[in-house]
Amino acid sequence: MKKIVLIAPLFIGLLARSQTFLDSYKKFQVLKIKYDHTLDSLRKTEYNDSHIITKKKIRLNKKERIELLEKDIHELNNVFFKYKTKTGFDFNTADSLIIFYQTDIQSQLREFLIVSGMDTVSFAEDWKRINLHQYEREIIYKLFFMNLGYKVNYVDDRDTLLALVIKKDLVTARKLEKEHPVLDGAGSTIITAKKIDEKYSFDEHYFHPIGLIPVNKKE
Repeated sequence: MKKIVLIAPLFIGLLARSQTFLDSYKKFQVLKIKYDHTLDSLRKTEYNDSHIITKKKIRLNKKERIELLEKDIHELNNVFFKYKTKTGFDFNTADSLIIFYQTDIQSQLREFLIVSGMDTVSFAEDWKRINLHQYEREIIYKLFFMNLGYKVNYVDDRDTLLALVIKKDLVTARKLEKEHPVLDGAGSTIITAKKIDEKYSFDEHYFHPIGLIPVNKKE
């Protein structure tokens, strides 16, 4: 019996140390979904007189979001596996990670840039026809042009938003979002993760579509 007591804590410790980025990311997102009270707050307002928003619909909404999260995790796992096979670097155990993606407002398709130190991978989603009436998402690896020097150039929304978030200058980032709104385009999501004491700490920011005009300027 004593041997079991001594071995169990060691085994639990090994499990804790082996936790991957995707394990932690999934838990982070699931908690966000479970404790999202936005729809519940709207359900209780006078604007919900027709009871379009119900508790049942809220539960179904959260269930669907978790199912979509599972697909995202599967998609990222495939990307990480292929990159590790090709280069030997494993994003899933990296000490720090940035996932930057933009979601097209109309198609809801996304373009991703994943960065960890000097290792980067980029891909986009597209629709693949399964049959006459059914499509599914597929991954297309493509160049995601971005200035990885993280300069704040106020020209390209990708470069600028990523640079400002890395510099933790959210005040300027939100100011640009407010001053340069567009009705079409792509919303941006930036997720940063850092491993501290074998556990990942997450920070996530979403920005509505921003319209910045490209200009040529000297350094």
